[in-house]
Amino acid sequence: MDKPVEIIDKIIEINSHKIKLKFIRIYQTFMVWIGDPSDPKLESLALAIGDNSTSIIADRPQLDSIADQEMANKLSHRFNDNRPVYVAYNYLPAMENTELKLQIDQQLIEFIRSIHHKS
Repeated sequence: MDKPVEIIDKIIEINSHKIKLKFIRIYQTFMVWIGDPSDPKLESLALAIGDNSTSIIADRPQLDSIADQEMANKLSHRFNDNRPVYVAYNYLPAMENTELKLQIDQQLIEFIRSIHHKS
């Protein structure tokens, strides 16, 4: 790993949806934010915490419904040697549309894979 801090943005389009993916790495921990590119507010952040991650938001009421712990675990195991990964899923239309969420998840994995191969 060359840089201790790395931030990479990507806009994906699925059908009529534009979704922003933001990758933030700080040393050996990384976070992925998924949200609306026209309203990228982090104050409404809900985080999924992987098995090997420390909870940084403990009392957020939406945490269980919005967060994606399975994705955090998958990314931690596949791309971060079981080190901490945080997933912030702030794109609400995907919470109501399973097919859209699956498509976003597939593109998210490809996005992380492309970053991982560059490292």
